[in-house]
Amino acid sequence: QRRNNILVKKNASVPDFTGIQLPDENFGIVDNKGFEVELGYRDGGKDFTYSFNGNVSFARNKVIEFDEPERQVAWQVQTGQPQGAELLYKAIGIFRDEQQVTSVPHVEGARPGDIIIQDYDKNGKIDNDDRILFPKTVNPEVNYGFAFNLKFRNWGLNGLIQGSGNSMRKVYSALQGLAGNYFDYDAVGRWTPDNINASKPRAFDRNDAYWRESYVTDYSYQNAAYARMKNLQLIYTLPKRIQNLTRLQDAQVYVSGQNLFLLYSGNKVLDPEIGGIMTRTGSVATDADRYSAAGINNYPIMKIYTIGTRISF
Repeated sequence: QRRNNILVKKNASVPDFTGIQLPDENFGIVDNKGFEVELGYRDGGKDFTYSFNGNVSFARNKVIEFDEPERQVAWQVQTGQPQGAELLYKAIGIFRDEQQVTSVPHVEGARPGDIIIQDYDKNGKIDNDDRILFPKTVNPEVNYGFAFNLKFRNWGLNGLIQGSGNSMRKVYSALQGLAGNYFDYDAVGRWTPDNINASKPRAFDRNDAYWRESYVTDYSYQNAAYARMKNLQLIYTLPKRIQNLTRLQDAQVYVSGQNLFLLYSGNKVLDPEIGGIMTRTGSVATDADRYSAAGINNYPIMKIYTIGTRISF
């Protein structure tokens, strides 16, 4: 499917110093391709019946035309890439010691324990041209679900598993400092002078230029794929003889749960379904990049347990 005449602002057509905000125009073009498959099966006998239903969809889009500023390097051109692709620096490790810092290109102020940024264009310095487009976005390309229904005599069990894949999201702020509330994942195992082989960067404060949002790397992003037991319900139906004695047409007792547990999560920090939106404009990263950022202040996904009855007279 091709979407034409998408409303966009052609602000890239005028210099930033003018302060001009142009009106929306029917200009953008995005191609969308994908497929969806759904399968189901049911069978059973006198005492036991069962049914299964599953679906999976894949969708990928590509920007054909939009108001994009002229890029200095070809690998930053968003036209031809997925809508929402992020320009990020590539993190390739953690500086172990001062000797390693001085041996590779780095930004001013880099210290042992900082993230090593890849010199992508190999010009011997870290600058704006070292940012690369990451094809995975906050919008999952894969979505799937699996529902089952089992019944044995008066007992029933049904559930729903849902998930998504092939996406990434910024799950916490890049400013992980010396003071404040932070995730255990970030706080435990950080680089220190006594732990120079750590896979997590050192603590720092917001005055440290090296860690400002201008140098956002893919270290701040994690795999957003997940599979969750979304719903699970156990049902007991009263026998017909009891229903007849009480003049009921149907009577059930059930226990159910929602958002019970994750079967799989691609990240080790937060629940992959937690919400939150952040907007950033950096002094080096001059594009107004918009991305989903799940953080400490976002309300968590709630587990819900229910006990109830269904009665028909």
